Amino acid sequence: MRGRKLALVIAGATVTQGAAAWVGISGWQCPLLLATGLPCPGCGLSRAVAALARGEVGAALTLHAFAPALIVAVLLLAGASLLPERSRLMLVSGVETVERYTGLTAVLLISLIVYWVGRLLFSPEAFILLARG
Repeated sequence: MRGRKLALVIAGATVTQGAAAWVGISGWQCPLLLATGLPCPGCGLSRAVAALARGEVGAALTLHAFAPALIVAVLLLAGASLLPERSRLMLVSGVETVERYTGLTAVLLISLIVYWVGRLLFSPEAFILLARG
């Protein structure tokens, strides 16, 4: 988040992918799904974010439970890239403080992997069909 340009690129790419999914355009395809036939931990996130943007909360959470967390992360990145310098530094400092005391990033990443493995173990066919769209 400290790098304004990198935050803007990441937020912009994520918004572009989500917007494409929202209007029904297939964006970037998952390289892991294409190469192995197995969905990656993020498969379904673009469509889930698009569903949230349309107000379809149930559909969004069916597609991917981490869609709300992704939206918060993108909003934070957008803030870190677009806010005036003083406000931006306050935001970055606040996020760093939360991370330092909670380990939230590690918790979210570990949770994402556990969620992914659970989907693969307990309903692999449904997950693969869902990932393929």
